[in-house]
Amino acid sequence: MFSILSPAIVAQEVNGRPALLWTVPDGVRAVSKAVVGGGIGACEWIVNVEVDHEYHRDPVGHVVELASEWGLGGPGCGLLAAVGCRWALVMLLWSTRS
Repeated sequence: MFSILSPAIVAQEVNGRPALLWTVPDGVRAVSKAVVGGGIGACEWIVNVEVDHEYHRDPVGHVVELASEWGLGGPGCGLLAAVGCRWALVMLLWSTRS
């Protein structure tokens, strides 16, 4: 069963920074403001990539490159965040506690 609370943590090959990766069940559609995959449409994966505070790359090219590196195919959503991904996961889990 898919859970937004259980992403994989993967590393960027070039710099070792983490990213949160969700693989989404078939038939899921997403609503996203992501750099890659923004809008409304089919979605097979979601990544939230940790970047440096002084990030100066082509964001679309970077997400496409990482998706290929991690073997992700089909439509997906790629976000970039200058906040630690592990910290973001902790906050997500904390915000859903009862």
